Amino acid sequence: MPVYEEDEGLVLPESEVIMEYLEERYPEPALWPSDPAERALGRLWLQRFDDRLGDAYYAARRGDGREQLDARLADLEARSRRGRT
Repeated sequence: MPVYEEDEGLVLPESEVIMEYLEERYPEPALWPSDPAERALGRLWLQRFDDRLGDAYYAARRGDGREQLDARLADLEARSRRGRT
């Protein structure tokens, strides 16, 4: 799980919370597109990442489970080609 930490002691877990905080704290340059539909799709992909890849991604970063991550990435790619998230 990603964690954002500031020197002042602020600790934020979870991708979506971190993105919202950074967008509000540092509005320029914007992290999200200005178009509401594009922002919604970006949030959907962020949620899908956490739901479908998160555990495997972080395990692979620790040196474990690369095969599981590859399988999940292949599944996500196949879904995106079919127009499903």
